[in-house]
Amino acid sequence: MNGESALQLLLIDNDPIFRMGLKFSCEQFSDIEILGEAEVGAEAIKVIENLITQEKKFVIILDIDTQNLSAKTTQDLNISGIEFCQQLKTSYPQLPILLLTSLQESALLILMQELGVNGYCPKGISISELVTIIQKVANGEYYWENSSLDVPENYGKVTTSNLKVQAANFFKTLRYNVCKSGLKQIDLSLAKINSQLDESVKKLDRKNLTSVLFNVAINSGQRRELLTARWIINQLLPSSFNPLVPIKNSEVISPTPTEEINIKTALFEVTIAKLNSNLINLSRLPMETDILRTTKKQELICIALCKFEDILDELRITPILREEIPQKRNEIVSKLWEVTTQVFFSKYYQVEISSRTMTLNSFAEKIRVEVIPVLLNDVENVHNFILNKIPLVEELIAYLLFEVPLVVDNKSCAVGTPEAMQFSEALLQNLLISIANAVMYPLLNNFADVEEIKEDFYSRQLLSTRDIEKFRNSLSWRYRIEEYVGEPKAIFESNFSLFVLNETGIKKMAIYSPRRHELAKLSGIPLTVTLLLETRDAIAPGVRATVSFIGSGIVYLLTQVVGRGIGLIGRGIFQGLGNSFQDAKLGRNNNREETGRNN
Repeated sequence: MNGESALQLLLIDNDPIFRMGLKFSCEQFSDIEILGEAEVGAEAIKVIENLITQEKKFVIILDIDTQNLSAKTTQDLNISGIEFCQQLKTSYPQLPILLLTSLQESALLILMQELGVNGYCPKGISISELVTIIQKVANGEYYWENSSLDVPENYGKVTTSNLKVQAANFFKTLRYNVCKSGLKQIDLSLAKINSQLDESVKKLDRKNLTSVLFNVAINSGQRRELLTARWIINQLLPSSFNPLVPIKNSEVISPTPTEEINIKTALFEVTIAKLNSNLINLSRLPMETDILRTTKKQELICIALCKFEDILDELRITPILREEIPQKRNEIVSKLWEVTTQVFFSKYYQVEISSRTMTLNSFAEKIRVEVIPVLLNDVENVHNFILNKIPLVEELIAYLLFEVPLVVDNKSCAVGTPEAMQFSEALLQNLLISIANAVMYPLLNNFADVEEIKEDFYSRQLLSTRDIEKFRNSLSWRYRIEEYVGEPKAIFESNFSLFVLNETGIKKMAIYSPRRHELAKLSGIPLTVTLLLETRDAIAPGVRATVSFIGSGIVYLLTQVVGRGIGLIGRGIFQGLGNSFQDAKLGRNNNREETGRNN
């Protein structure tokens, strides 16, 4: 790897975790050598000067986003990523630089082009693509991920006009500085609120559930108000005053609230806020968590949420590639189920059960059994009936870790858009509800009628043995119907069913998703169901047309033939009655006349 033909790189990024992950990933390629790594500032300049002295030919991988990251010296505090890049291209114009950053503003990228930067690609790109781009830059080519940018005529040349700062008039400068000062204060408050939210979620336990949810709701409201104020101040910034121009001792204006919002924090806030509802099952399908009291149901879903956040944090530290997520999907979901089970039932190390029936029996010998090992031992059934059927888990993880766009109704939606946020919220809530059901599944199979469990967990309406057995039977029937009818129908109709939270409880919603590969694997009864559905769809138009034709014929027969006949008969009857009435009246008149003559 250290041969002369190796592609030599210098990593400059203020995030040491990202540098470590990138270094580890690059070192997997035999033709890449990492010469060093440093933060933006004086440290990086020293490393570059040392490498140039050694006559090394290398490519700089640079992230110019220096906000919210610590610096080691006072000098580093006063230098922005843009100024640093400008300094590099001025001092070492022939040194190839590839921007690897999460910043995507068009004005900023155009400025980088004008400074002579050789290429750009966003963070989150696969390592194989990144290596290909680095090789192009090393060979003297230019690569820009955003092809829609207008490339300046003097691209690649460092000129005095490109680096000259346009002087702003006094009032615009004053207005800009006032707005920037306000944004700083708001950013500090936002950081404090976000820290409080994170701490609240991490410290969540069953003893302080209500107070934590209340505090989260308050902090979420304050955060929304700050983001609104931040958006208003951004609108007040001078439109012709470009804050991205590198001005000495100045900072880059932070992105708009939509760009800045932490996706994970926003999703978790919404979910925690919705846990304040009663969590009534409105889906008309029985779920394992229906047996729990509302507070226990809230606690279980909150634990799953916290543990999912911990797993995401671990994945960020671990050098995982985006392409590896589908392979690790089952491992991630299984781990989430295991740790949630352990935390939720941590109090119940042992329960007393019958040695013969695994249920309480006053005439049988009682033994103490450890709860958690028995629950975790049922992993195969849990996977088959619940965990393996949770849809689009890998898409949700890729969205939260790598900001991969979500496909909603066959349309790609970028990170932060309303459609993507709504869809990811539904996926997250369905994952948490499914994990909660998976936690309760082995409990109902092994310890459903244990008094210790019933007293602490179950709803008051489901305490008797009969009610519990009826509940378990309804779940059993649900899984049978779902396996043989519901799931094949969903596959044939290309959709998934999700359980989501709203203000009143848990409801069911359907989302479109191509499932042709699953349709091709169906066999037996599920395949028969799809064939019956297809047959029904095929003959339904003909049947409807036939029924419509017959119906029209019957209507014609009843109205035109039978109706007219009945009308004629009725008319004859009325005429007969009329004639009889006239005859009777005439007879009475004749009788009166005869009586008068006789008198």
